[in-house]
Amino acid sequence: MDNDEQKSNLWKTYGILMGIMLGGSALMLGGQSVWNNIQAERFRQAAAEEQAYSKYTQSLQKISDQYDLSMPSSNRSSDISKAQQYCSDFSAGKTNLQQDWAGISKISSKQAILLAQVQSYCPENLVKLPKEVQTQLATLDNITQKQAAAFIKRWLEAKKSLFSSPFDRRLATEILTGKALEERISSMDWLIKYGSWYSYGNQRIDSVDAFVSSQDTATITLTITETRTLHQPAGDKQSGETSQSIFDLTQKDGSLKILDVHNK
Repeated sequence: MDNDEQKSNLWKTYGILMGIMLGGSALMLGGQSVWNNIQAERFRQAAAEEQAYSKYTQSLQKISDQYDLSMPSSNRSSDISKAQQYCSDFSAGKTNLQQDWAGISKISSKQAILLAQVQSYCPENLVKLPKEVQTQLATLDNITQKQAAAFIKRWLEAKKSLFSSPFDRRLATEILTGKALEERISSMDWLIKYGSWYSYGNQRIDSVDAFVSSQDTATITLTITETRTLHQPAGDKQSGETSQSIFDLTQKDGSLKILDVHNK
């Protein structure tokens, strides 16, 4: 075999090997691409599932708070499986609406779970729900009486830091807004100017007398008992009373604030 033939054969062999290597590389790259796509889809599905479950637990908590129910026991895997099955049956028309949603005016834990499932996992079916159920869902983001009363209790406690050292203005802006904030900041300035402050004794909410809520606003009327002492350079002055107060509340970005206070 002469040199030219040997060179030709070597080049053929080299070409075959290079073809195999390039083909193998292409297969590897293609396989990696497929694997990356599979992983990306798994990640997307996991993220969507986590988002739906988070919405489910938040909806269930809101419903439980609104109707003063104990939060139903939860198991993530079981919750997701049941929700997906219920939504599948719902979409296929296999559920009995009258049975599932009976007695909605006296909502139970079971109905709370069903409401949260539909709202979170198959919201396209919301329009199929009875009108009274849709009304229930429409009020979920409203301020609840329980939230309002708890917030006023926080306000009473906060007064100890607002109207005495450290005269916490940051706390004031967390709890108050509008007219309520302006008036309390003015009171804080007056106390500081005249070397005075308040201390508080008994503070309690005796009763909730009225409550109205609509979307991001609410008005709650409470009977409150409070004893306090105004400390001044000239001496202390004690006072205390049980009276009825009306609080106008507003909700911004999920945070409650007192907009105005009226004392009867």
